[in-house]
Amino acid sequence: VYGREERMEPLMTKELRLRQMEPGDRKNMFALAREQDVAKYMHFSRHEHISKTDEMIETYLEKQGKGLALPYVVEELASGKFVGVFVLKRESVEQPGYSITAFFAPDSWGKGYLTQILIRVKEYVLHTLKMEYLEAYVVEENIGSCKGCGKAGFFLYQQQTFDDWDGVLNVYRVNRNGSITETEKIHKED
Repeated sequence: VYGREERMEPLMTKELRLRQMEPGDRKNMFALAREQDVAKYMHFSRHEHISKTDEMIETYLEKQGKGLALPYVVEELASGKFVGVFVLKRESVEQPGYSITAFFAPDSWGKGYLTQILIRVKEYVLHTLKMEYLEAYVVEENIGSCKGCGKAGFFLYQQQTFDDWDGVLNVYRVNRNGSITETEKIHKED
């Protein structure tokens, strides 16, 4: 897996380029993370100051150096415009799969970008990196992202609720071998 000194290869879709996140992305990332419409669907609160974004970037890059994250920024191929952040992460190097953190500029919502990325990243994670699974945690009320997961071939694996939060967190998953266990079938039929 990639060390911090080693550059990640960019991943391309029809309209987008995912490239290595770097400290120079701080202004673009802060512009997104400070928007309430973006933060309301994320595990972080709205960034009031750019120092919070700097901490986020440093955390992702540190985890990359430990083999625990592959942090990308997303740009439109045609214009080069920064449209979002996409990170693959895991808790340990022994974990046989990745989970996804992603957030995008509101003016890029509804363009199918998430679906394009998920299809490309699914191929990369499951077949190039040979991981067993890929998971996306999506707030249930984020309907566009839920639909994007389905269009990219992910199935609803689990729904989580928390005592200190009124929402529902959907866990979407895709397995390398394409199989769905009996437990997963129950969730798929729901």
